[in-house]
Amino acid sequence: MSSHSSISSSDGALPVWGARAPVRVGASLRPSGVTVRERVASLWRRLPVGALYALLVVASFHVAVACWFVPHPVARASLRHKVIALTEHDRPSLLIAGDSRAEWQVIPAVVSDAARVPVREIVNIAGTACESSAVRAVYREFSGRFAPQPIMLVCLSAWSVNDRSVEGAMLSEETLWSLGFRERLNLVSFPRALSTIFSPERAWGRRLTEFVCGTGPVDVLDRGFSAIPESSSVRRTPEWTRTRIARIDEAWFGDAVFDGVRWRLMERDLEGLQKAGVQIVVLDPPMHPVLIGAMAGTSMGAADAQFHRQLRELCGRLRVPLLQYDNDCFGEQDPGAYYDDLLHLNPRGAEVFSACVGRDLSTLIDQGVLKLPSTERDSPAQGPVTQLTACNFR
Repeated sequence: MSSHSSISSSDGALPVWGARAPVRVGASLRPSGVTVRERVASLWRRLPVGALYALLVVASFHVAVACWFVPHPVARASLRHKVIALTEHDRPSLLIAGDSRAEWQVIPAVVSDAARVPVREIVNIAGTACESSAVRAVYREFSGRFAPQPIMLVCLSAWSVNDRSVEGAMLSEETLWSLGFRERLNLVSFPRALSTIFSPERAWGRRLTEFVCGTGPVDVLDRGFSAIPESSSVRRTPEWTRTRIARIDEAWFGDAVFDGVRWRLMERDLEGLQKAGVQIVVLDPPMHPVLIGAMAGTSMGAADAQFHRQLRELCGRLRVPLLQYDNDCFGEQDPGAYYDDLLHLNPRGAEVFSACVGRDLSTLIDQGVLKLPSTERDSPAQGPVTQLTACNFR
């Protein structure tokens, strides 16, 4: 009986029964004489075939979308919807584009009166943090909705071309999509640079959603102009002013790099628009006199001077007009009364500024520098404007 009830062996190890030969618990399971390469090859053979096929399908789908369905950067949904609404009935020939300093400061109706161009020919397609890549993307997609060879006023700011801007979170997807992966890493974190690889899929998905659900209503009552939000009109205390100046210094001019990735991309975008037949006019709006005074003799002032110098050189090289304004456009009135904050004009200032822009555009048209696709212009009330009012035209 004792011989049948014993489960121990002479060396004390426990045998595992049910195989041809017992395997002792605690003994090494690694096959003797197996190389690392053989082990890797063995693991590779054991990978699920379905996972490999899934990876292949995802990669193929990405290539198909990026190369055929969405080969170029697509503008943000809000900008696309705005253009669709503005061009539903007309094919405008004078486009106002760029960032918030155009969106909130250039009024199509006022420009129409001053430039003697019918208001139906003018639309404001600018948007907050709308960089040159977004402008080019929306024109590339909707060029058929505009008149041939339109005049485009493009508002540019130092923030939009500074590689060291701390407001990198506001960098548009159109901008990152237009860059190579290594260039993206110069501007944003690795996770965000990686996520932009899938921008074509996101854009394609939005297009499918728009096709099925439509774009929804868009308020374009003022030809796309948006008055500065009322929530931004707060009491301006000295402390607020100091904080805001420090913020602008950090975000726009701090450790400025105006000859890097973003500047080169801006040049490429403007050249691309020119090749597409667009008559570009670069717009450089004024800034609050308090901010200008704070910049004097500082690194911020030096960076601002560098930006404007490079902008003039670029416009000269591309042979495009540059409308560069200072506070003289407000005449003898206190310029500070026309500003909502240090960078944006209030509604009253926007009207005065838009009139200056309109008069200067009229002069450029009269001089033959710009040509309206449609020759129809309203008759001047007091004769044509022959001198540029408050800009540096190069």
